[in-house]
Amino acid sequence: MVGKFFGEFLLERSVIDAAQLRRAVALQGRVNLKLGTIALDRGLLSAAQIAAIRAAQRSADRRFGELAVDLGLLTPEQLEALLDAQQSDRVHLGEALLQVGAVTEAQLETELAAFKAQEKRATDEYRQALGRLPHGDLVATFVESAVDMMVRLAAIQAKVRGVRREALMPAADDLVIAQTADVGEEVAYACSFPANLAAAIASAMEASPPAEIAAYVVDVIAEFVNILVGNAVVRARERGRPCAPPEVLAGPGPGEGSGVPAPARDAEIVTLATTVEPCRLAVWAAGNGARRREQA
Repeated sequence: MVGKFFGEFLLERSVIDAAQLRRAVALQGRVNLKLGTIALDRGLLSAAQIAAIRAAQRSADRRFGELAVDLGLLTPEQLEALLDAQQSDRVHLGEALLQVGAVTEAQLETELAAFKAQEKRATDEYRQALGRLPHGDLVATFVESAVDMMVRLAAIQAKVRGVRREALMPAADDLVIAQTADVGEEVAYACSFPANLAAAIASAMEASPPAEIAAYVVDVIAEFVNILVGNAVVRARERGRPCAPPEVLAGPGPGEGSGVPAPARDAEIVTLATTVEPCRLAVWAAGNGARRREQA
């Protein structure tokens, strides 16, 4: 199973080069505006209101527009008009590559068909892999929540690269945050983020340059994982799992002193490709003796 981004797919097939991809992505960045930016330009939301909505997203598994309506800052009709404007102006990567002269229409049509076929195979393989995992339903909700949160809170795209059962062995500079939850049994969830990805997420969440956020990365990523696990548990409950609300984060780990037991050799691990660096998400049976402690 190898999930890929379309640009990565084209690079590997030598259809485009890295410089062409950078130009196309830069074009997308100039044209594809966030909903809040469009609302600000139209005078429908203030900068302070946008900040309030984004802050609310840190504790709610909801989209920006949905929260704006719930908070009474936009009407449903205003949201619909903003979404229409956002979609009408949106430039997908293929269109951007056409505009910068990197591909022809015939090439784009051929490559899109090949890419979609590969994506279907990867999706089918992922579903089959989940079916073979003891906690496949929990892994699925964990992955879905992670992908959604990276987009909402950090504007980072992510997709499944692979699924394996093995011990979680992070690299020396990875930031690993773990947490336990009662989902009819006690399980542990862990996120293993390379340093650059952790810094990018923390910087986006705090709206600060990476250099300024360095001292607070662990705390911000801990909050990110708290939200992520909470959202995953809610989704699992909505799908029929008897889940209790997760406790406050147990702390960096897993391992001795973290409050979360180290994973067994057969932890269920999903590798996510992201637009920054790959990361890994893990789920494993924690057992009834897992120790948890709440942050002060």
